[in-house]
Amino acid sequence: MLKILLIFFNLFAFCGFAQEKNIILVVDAGHGGYDPGTERSHKKFKHEKDIVLAISLKINKILENQYDKLEIIYTRQKDVFVSLEDRVFIANDKPADFFVSLHCNSNPNSSISGVQIHIHHESFSKSELLAKTIEKELTEKAKRISRGILNYKDRDQHLFVLQNTKMSSVLVEMGFLSNSEEEKYLNSEAGQQEIAEAIASGMVKYAEKIGLKTKASKSGKKVFKVQIKASDKKMALDHKFFEKLKMEVEESFSSKEDDILPYKYSVGNS
Repeated sequence: MLKILLIFFNLFAFCGFAQEKNIILVVDAGHGGYDPGTERSHKKFKHEKDIVLAISLKINKILENQYDKLEIIYTRQKDVFVSLEDRVFIANDKPADFFVSLHCNSNPNSSISGVQIHIHHESFSKSELLAKTIEKELTEKAKRISRGILNYKDRDQHLFVLQNTKMSSVLVEMGFLSNSEEEKYLNSEAGQQEIAEAIASGMVKYAEKIGLKTKASKSGKKVFKVQIKASDKKMALDHKFFEKLKMEVEESFSSKEDDILPYKYSVGNS
């Protein structure tokens, strides 16, 4: 067994603390500054840029008050214009674990309503899982109608921030400002809070689904671990591959879209 571990140790070894690293997520409030996005129908309402910013800040309050392992990065926190290139750079530079871009929709047909979530490509299973998790929370918690999850083939175009970010990424259209009822809802304090709570809940549930811990462990002692396996599919912890080690195996998950072996298995806690 020692020989096996030494071989694996040469391939990959790491040390750290029992308190795991923060989960980094980027909340991207669309438009801003001289770019209003979808414009308001009446001066008593707000433009898209203002609505998405208000909801993004509400998401922050919800998450920072409940989860000590979430580090939230914003592409903007006030009414300023941020280029698409800069939004992508902010996400990739950290690098973030996942990216959520917030928008409001519009359609010439004012009867159309509901939320819609975009991903880049249908093969991006992690982004699709993030989209489905947020969609479920929006329909169940906020009671919104879902218009589905679309990829670039469905919409017949690429979305720059989804195409160029390197992590699980979604763009959430939170409702249609062209629909009078949804415009009222998205401008209301109650509506914004419901949407923020649903999206925040979806983010946390996604993180937990892929094995990221949203709360710090109580122990802060230094630990050493050895990665013994990486797989493209989830493996049972009692799999025969692990039996010969006679050690407790820990699973982790990489949210990076370009990681072809996202499931990682390690041993050791000394």
